[in-house]
Amino acid sequence: REFLLLDYATSLCSHNSLWQVGVLYLDQCPVQGRQRAELLLERVAIHTEHKANKVVQMAAERGLHSVVTSTCKVMGMRALQAANTGSAMAWALQSGDAKFTTFLADKLLAEYASSGTFSSTDLLDNLGASIIVSDRLTFLGKYREFHKLVSDAEFSQAATLLHSLLWSKLAPKYFWVTLLIDCIPFLSAEQVLFSSTQTYELLQCLQDLARDTSLPTKQQLLLEEHEMRLRLALAKNLALALTKEGDSNTVEQVVW
Repeated sequence: REFLLLDYATSLCSHNSLWQVGVLYLDQCPVQGRQRAELLLERVAIHTEHKANKVVQMAAERGLHSVVTSTCKVMGMRALQAANTGSAMAWALQSGDAKFTTFLADKLLAEYASSGTFSSTDLLDNLGASIIVSDRLTFLGKYREFHKLVSDAEFSQAATLLHSLLWSKLAPKYFWVTLLIDCIPFLSAEQVLFSSTQTYELLQCLQDLARDTSLPTKQQLLLEEHEMRLRLALAKNLALALTKEGDSNTVEQVVW
């Protein structure tokens, strides 16, 4: 009986609109059904995202994780070839492939460094637990969070997060230029938003960049354009932070 079911299910799976029925028949084959379903689902011709989602759903329901991963990677590569990095990232996250996810996160960062905008804000705003798939994706999600804090006028929290993003060194080095330029409004604010320790660490990041001869030409020119302004802003903030911290210590001693 199983042989007949396998033969019939295989013929159904080769049909463009009946392949799902074929997989259901394979569920009734306890000996070879699962293995045959895995082979046949991998061969389903996928021309639309809807069909890809159906293949992923049926494979996931049967615990066929290799089919889920391979299908998502194929769809991710197609989206990437169509210059749809956001869609590619969504498929990469579904596949659970950390290497592919990191590659795409780097693509999104490069797009931002070039254009100054994110092409996939909805995706970045809803990463959830997926944010830990790769270090680069963690950085990307946190950098998007920084922009949301700024738009919500949460400047103190935004400054703290911006410092941690630089000092953690999760970002590729060419992106440090963008992060340091992001610091300028916070360094120039009337309120002291970076402590003296944080300011020294930002200065160290700037020093590391200034000595780096491997930066892409665009980032090198951007750094040269803003370096003096950054150094002046860091120096001013450092003086203010040290004064504020000194005043705080004096008050504590008086109280004591």
